[in-house]
Amino acid sequence: MTASALTLAVDAVGGQASPFLAHRPVASMGPRDLGVRLAFVGICGTDAEILHNSLPSTFAIHYPHSLGHEWSGMVEAVGSAVCSIAVGDRVLGHGHLGGNDWFGVTHDGAAAEVFTVPAAVCFPVPAGTSLLTAAVIEPFACVLEAITTIGGVSAANTVHIYGLGAIGLTVLLLCRNAGTSVVVFGPSALRRERARAVGAFDPSTGSVCDLTADATGRMCSSRPPDIPAPRPMPWRAPTTVAGWC
Repeated sequence: MTASALTLAVDAVGGQASPFLAHRPVASMGPRDLGVRLAFVGICGTDAEILHNSLPSTFAIHYPHSLGHEWSGMVEAVGSAVCSIAVGDRVLGHGHLGGNDWFGVTHDGAAAEVFTVPAAVCFPVPAGTSLLTAAVIEPFACVLEAITTIGGVSAANTVHIYGLGAIGLTVLLLCRNAGTSVVVFGPSALRRERARAVGAFDPSTGSVCDLTADATGRMCSSRPPDIPAPRPMPWRAPTTVAGWC
């Protein structure tokens, strides 16, 4: 495996995190490590937090280090104690190294042409699954864990999603797969359009009647003229509605 690789890394300069692109030495491999050539790597909100110095102080970042904890790649070297993964295998990985140490967050990650990673955090990519798809399984797994933790969702639920980034849209896909009704909120018209395409309700488009018809399959008719409109009620503070963040 090559001794150095082009790397997207971050360093602390004058107390501020600063990204840079440079050739850096590839970490030496131990008996339980893999040497991987990168296929795809994601940019997570955590990476933005690192660059804006907004991670909680409980994360002890080892500067300088390469970013990248959502990734896929091809194995080029295998440690002597690794028996479940072989050279040439396609793999993906998660980021938890134990305690509050995280691959690509507090320690060197996958945003490099070639990198070293513990085999214990890696999984073979099944045949038929592209490496591009494999690279987003880590955030997908985070969402699946969250939904599983609360007991799952079903057609009996209505879920509100606030924010339609990678996590919000993944929540939407899993909820719709379970038959759950979903209402979405977000500033991006493009992302709201993507959400509507998979069956989400977007309150920012259409009238109340249109949305009611979409939700119930029944047309919304206007009030007959012989039935007086209800008298306005005094304003009350709205109740809190639980939803996804």
